[in-house]
Amino acid sequence: MAERGLRVLLLDCDVDAPDAHQLLGVKLGEEREVHSFLPEIEQSTCVFCGKCAKACRAHALIQVGEKTPILFPDLCSGCEACLLVCPTGAVKRSHKVMGWTYQASRGRIDLVSGRLKLGEAESAVVVRAVRKRAKELLEKNVYDVALVDTAPGAHCDVLRALYGAKYALTVTEPTPFGAHDLELILKLLDVMQIPAGVVLNRSDITERRDLIMGICERHGVRLVAEIPLDRAMVDCYIRGEPVVLCSPEAPGARALKELSSRVLEVLEL
Repeated sequence: MAERGLRVLLLDCDVDAPDAHQLLGVKLGEEREVHSFLPEIEQSTCVFCGKCAKACRAHALIQVGEKTPILFPDLCSGCEACLLVCPTGAVKRSHKVMGWTYQASRGRIDLVSGRLKLGEAESAVVVRAVRKRAKELLEKNVYDVALVDTAPGAHCDVLRALYGAKYALTVTEPTPFGAHDLELILKLLDVMQIPAGVVLNRSDITERRDLIMGICERHGVRLVAEIPLDRAMVDCYIRGEPVVLCSPEAPGARALKELSSRVLEVLEL
């Protein structure tokens, strides 16, 4: 897309394992912390009623007798229920670091990436922060297209990343596991009313292409590209260079260029 002179905004919302910067061969910069609500109990105004602990569905607060509730920060989901139910205002606002967002650029591609802090489970907070930071760039710059890289699967973070999408590319492989996940994500896209296409990655590792084609037919979606298993793609990834630049004649690179052209046709760009 960038080769055609289009300006692209890329969001890496796979915050558990962000790798878009590695594929582009750039270093992430402009780090920002992503915070989540964390309660702080003020001992002088706490009446030990236990309402905060009862309201905490994550069991991050425990009330033991007439003592200040005990907080387990790692369990806190940041829902603020404890803040709402406290009758004396003893629950005060504090925060904890959930992860970070970053920016980087290469050519006409601007990247916004997020990374979840090790050990944290509430990745949705970081996904929202990535989208918020990308919105800041959209308000300052003009882009021809915004691409969102989601986490694998069909869970809540994928749903959040897909909000507002005009078209979705679902990436799978010709295996029973790939077919299972493809069925799930296409059902989600049906509910969200987002048109989709299917990309068959590692298309030559098995002869079970029929599994994928059957699902495409049931959901009325098109197989838009097949990307073969290609050693050149691995070598370029290790070197931190896009395969379309470091090995443009490799089978994988040609397949990616064809995929890019088809997506631009769908988006009428």
